[in-house]
Amino acid sequence: MWPTFQEGDILTVMPVDGSRLRPGDCIVYISSGGTLVAHRIASLEPKLKTRGDALKKNDPEAIDFTAVKGRIVRRIRFGRSSRVAGGRGGKAIGRLMRIVGRIDPDSRTPPPSR
Repeated sequence: MWPTFQEGDILTVMPVDGSRLRPGDCIVYISSGGTLVAHRIASLEPKLKTRGDALKKNDPEAIDFTAVKGRIVRRIRFGRSSRVAGGRGGKAIGRLMRIVGRIDPDSRTPPPSR
């Protein structure tokens, strides 16, 4: 979920009823391979479709509501806590992060030397 979440971030995950989930919410779920995944909800019908914030397309795997472990509500980075937006605000942040996620500082070419 880079750049929204980065290595070393501490995430607070709260249990949530599937009926209270909305597109734009960040969730943690168990993938079909058994790993924990943190992604943003792109759509709800008929199963959850998710996407990482820097990705252009939804994940190919649809998620069953029973695989959801909870909604991410807070992030702690460098000792500072911040709320994780969900719903409409989360959708807007997800769109912005797709743009920011394409800006990879390691891919920039150095200016030509003189």
